[in-house]
Amino acid sequence: MQATKPLSPHPLVCAQEGDATALPAAVLEGALNRPVQVLLKDQRIFAGRLLGFDDHMNMILEGTQETLSDGATRSLGTLVLRGNNIVSLSPR
Repeated sequence: MQATKPLSPHPLVCAQEGDATALPAAVLEGALNRPVQVLLKDQRIFAGRLLGFDDHMNMILEGTQETLSDGATRSLGTLVLRGNNIVSLSPR
C-alpha cells in the first residue's frame, strides 16, 4: 500500500463551500461575523453570529437564540460556548 501525499503542505487549507477537506479552524475563519447554528452534546441548538473562536474551538456568539430539545426557544444575547461541548457548526 502506497502512502498518500497530503492535500496541502500548509496545516490550514482554505475553506470553500462544499470543501470536505477543510480543517475546523479554516471553516470557523470563513464563518466569522456570519450567522451560524451550533449543536451541543446535550442536544441544545444555539443560533447566532460568530464573533470569535480560539484554538480549543471555544466560540463567542452574538444575538444568540437557544432551541431546546422540546422545541422551546429563548433569547440569550452574547454567549461563550466551550469547544468540548460542541458537536457541529453549520452556516445559516
